[in-house]
Amino acid sequence: MSTSFFIEDIFINFAKAAFSSNDIDYKDSPAIDSFYFALIEDSQPTKLQAEFMLRLLRKYRSVAVGVNPSYSNAIDNPVWKKAFRILDNSKTAKIVAGDNSRLEIRLKFPYAFKTEFDKAFGHVKNKLWDPELKENKIPLYNVNLVVLYEFLLDRGFEIDNSILDALATIEEVWQNCEAVEPYCMIVDDQVVLKNASEDALNYWNAHRSSCLEQNLLLAHRMSFQLKLDRASNTIAEKIAVEEHSAYWCKDVDKFFQVHQYAGGVAVVILDRSENILDWLNEFIDSADRTGISREDIKLCFRDDKNEGTKINDWIKANNVGGKVDNGKIFVFRHKP
Repeated sequence: MSTSFFIEDIFINFAKAAFSSNDIDYKDSPAIDSFYFALIEDSQPTKLQAEFMLRLLRKYRSVAVGVNPSYSNAIDNPVWKKAFRILDNSKTAKIVAGDNSRLEIRLKFPYAFKTEFDKAFGHVKNKLWDPELKENKIPLYNVNLVVLYEFLLDRGFEIDNSILDALATIEEVWQNCEAVEPYCMIVDDQVVLKNASEDALNYWNAHRSSCLEQNLLLAHRMSFQLKLDRASNTIAEKIAVEEHSAYWCKDVDKFFQVHQYAGGVAVVILDRSENILDWLNEFIDSADRTGISREDIKLCFRDDKNEGTKINDWIKANNVGGKVDNGKIFVFRHKP
């Protein structure tokens, strides 16, 4: 078998010998391994990588010559089997139909840009790197396309018309959001749903009541945010105009009022830093003031008799124990 004096073949044979050699600096081993596996997979080096490979061969000439004495001259007068690989520094962006016909954004950019991109969009869920296409894949609906477009535009990406078309659709939706976005209004002291689907209307009609406040909270739970042309006044209005589902109650009275409007079951988790008996007394007094039946309140914890906290006696005296079947407000010491 004839001996090849192309640098690619020389380096492969050198790397095999280097694996078992004690003359290799441990700092150089990762680079030798990386070049070896790239070459056996027929991945041609770039010009800079080729220069680095030659430096390694010259640094460890004795190891290479140990494989074949004729390698010394070939290392000094290198001949490469193939042309060097040219890095693709293009930056492109497009939208295509991926697996299961789901729309996804395909981004292509040089590795040097990866850190900057990850800093801006590392939080995006389900983005993937396709090693065959050498593209980043991002589900279209997992990222703010307007923010991404401005980011790409500022950095000189070649942006496909598919992205521009999607942006035009988004702009049209924004301009006509009142015609498509679900929301609710108060008309003649009644809550009216806008842009509701047939299923949403069926659910609404089955569960609404004659109470304005209850209906506002029902609409809010259905993601129909309240729109007002004035400031919100009642607790129910203040909740219904918010996008989020969390609401901060400054006192226990307001909590009971919200519970009366919302109905259903409420769960209370105690603050462990509070004096439990003091807090429970305030809680029960507030329930009495707002018309909450003690039969609706169930304390779902007990203390060991030996602790002497008197909580068990307090529960019994205030009629907030017993079976939970008919309870509506459940108080826990910690998360159940």
